[in-house]
Amino acid sequence: MAEELSLLLSGWGLPEGVISRFVADDWTITSIKIITEEEILELIPTKGPRALFCYNLNLLKNPDKSANDQNLNDSDDDDNIRDNSSRAKRRKLDSARLQSIQDEPDVNEIHKLLKKTLPGLMILGYYKANQTLDHYTRDLLCTQLLFKELEDNFNKEFTRDEWSALADEIVTLFPTESKETWYDVVHSGNKSTVQGRLRYKYYSIRRGLISSLLVTTNSQELSSNNESTSFGDLGDDTEDEAFMWLLTNSEPWDQVEIKWEETRLRRKRHLHLCEYAHVYFEKFPLLRQPLGWKLIAADGQSEQPNLEFSLRELWVEYSVFLLNLIRQDQPSFLKGRKFSSLTADQQFVFILKELPSLFKVRTLPKSKKASSRDRAWRPSRAEVLDGVCLHVTEVAQIRERFEERKLRLLKYKYSVQPVPVFLGNLGSIRQCFIVMDETRWEVSDAFEAFMGCFHIAFGLGVQFPTEAKHIWVFLQKTLFNIDTASDYKNDRGLRSFIANRLKEYNLFTRK
Repeated sequence: MAEELSLLLSGWGLPEGVISRFVADDWTITSIKIITEEEILELIPTKGPRALFCYNLNLLKNPDKSANDQNLNDSDDDDNIRDNSSRAKRRKLDSARLQSIQDEPDVNEIHKLLKKTLPGLMILGYYKANQTLDHYTRDLLCTQLLFKELEDNFNKEFTRDEWSALADEIVTLFPTESKETWYDVVHSGNKSTVQGRLRYKYYSIRRGLISSLLVTTNSQELSSNNESTSFGDLGDDTEDEAFMWLLTNSEPWDQVEIKWEETRLRRKRHLHLCEYAHVYFEKFPLLRQPLGWKLIAADGQSEQPNLEFSLRELWVEYSVFLLNLIRQDQPSFLKGRKFSSLTADQQFVFILKELPSLFKVRTLPKSKKASSRDRAWRPSRAEVLDGVCLHVTEVAQIRERFEERKLRLLKYKYSVQPVPVFLGNLGSIRQCFIVMDETRWEVSDAFEAFMGCFHIAFGLGVQFPTEAKHIWVFLQKTLFNIDTASDYKNDRGLRSFIANRLKEYNLFTRK
């Protein structure tokens, strides 16, 4: 029922945020027919989407009075034809209808573009027949527009004004569309992020370009240039002024960032020589500064360019997949009125805490440092959760919980890795941290804490938290589309352990 309602509201052009509120409150296609004005105002606080909802709701409740009744019947006929191949083969091209679409005066540049391509004519034809766009035609429109925008520069980046202008053109051409569907700015405290179909599709296309090596980022160019330079060609450390400066200075920070990037290859050589991360921290004390984690994060992004994508924005669509998995065993998870007021950050933490439930408990391969007499570790789901994130209600608990975890890891001869920490009640997280051994960095929100751990793992070349490695590797592959040679290193059973979930994700993305 929820999926049917989601498809209906999506077809009406409502923003994803509005649709999620209806789904969270268990509304159905039947129940929205008796929705009150007060409930509409509560669920859809902004005027544009609310007007769009009321207009389409009236058509749903009074189909016989709709001026578009014939168009809707035509659409139903088309659905039946698609289901019947023999009838579909007898369907003839409506030349007059096609000509009428092509002869319409150009509204704007998007209109001109769409009239030149078959996908564009499909979009225009669908809108003319139904006075709305559905999920498929919106996705098709995004693809057409962005392919055109990127054809002269695959590496083009868009400003907010450019996103807004594109959305305005879309709404001008398709008046029943809501601008928020295509471009929206969501504010959280002092920060704001761009959301909407255009931005999400851009990230999807850009990931494909990076994976196919058609886009080369600055960090990739630097990496490529450095590959031909062996560590032995760097000369003596004392001759590198920037490197020597970093050993004893931690301000001004703008100079720290410049010199950090300048010395990346030399530092990488030292990192390879360090058996433990804390040795690297001792060499560069500035890493323990409040912003020190961002230096490591910059190195991580240099190693894995896909980490440039915003986790908050990727999560909008990715969380739908995780919710589908979780609700297979917990149908009411994050549903109902009591969850409708949760922020994106709060929902993010709720979902993270459920990730261990998606996998069976497994026995871990022994550490290389373990002896034949040492027992293998079979962490409980609670222990696995500690490797995904730590949730505490008091600051003092952070050290206590980490000491407990550290003792467990030492018992089985494993090292300590970075983990995100959330402080406060689940409904009101007060502070977020990244903690690695004795170092604790405060960050702005839960998304930054979790994303920071990915950056640090790749920046330092360390493993993901041992007890939850399967979850981190799964997210790495599905969320960021990153594959490395070390994903299954020293853990032969890991590949088969997450194979079914990877297959489920691949099926989800094909829908």
